[in-house]
Amino acid sequence: MSTVSDSPSSGVLTAVRSLARRDEFFAGLYIIGCVNGLLGRFLLSVHTDGLIGAITSIDINVIVLFAAVAGVSAFFSVDKEDEIRPADLAVAAVFLGLVSLPISPLSWVAVTGLSLYILLFAS
Repeated sequence: MSTVSDSPSSGVLTAVRSLARRDEFFAGLYIIGCVNGLLGRFLLSVHTDGLIGAITSIDINVIVLFAAVAGVSAFFSVDKEDEIRPADLAVAAVFLGLVSLPISPLSWVAVTGLSLYILLFAS
């Protein structure tokens, strides 16, 4: 007789829980999304202006850079020992699906969705 703890999804959940706390898990996802979005913009600048032009006139808004740094630091300012929940893994799967597509603005959509999930459903 199979129980819920024997399901493959609980094995993944247990493995992820052993690797990171919930705040570290979300911070890692957030970093992946921000780096992917910023890298896409930087590569577009390199393609249009060349490497020197892209470095001297990075076409990234300072508000976006501030939000990325503030968002990641906010995860680590909380000293909670929350465990990763099954819904977190589902959100992470959708997030990574959007980030993995070769359309860098979708990274910002994924980061926005992750932020809304954290604000509305994470305690």
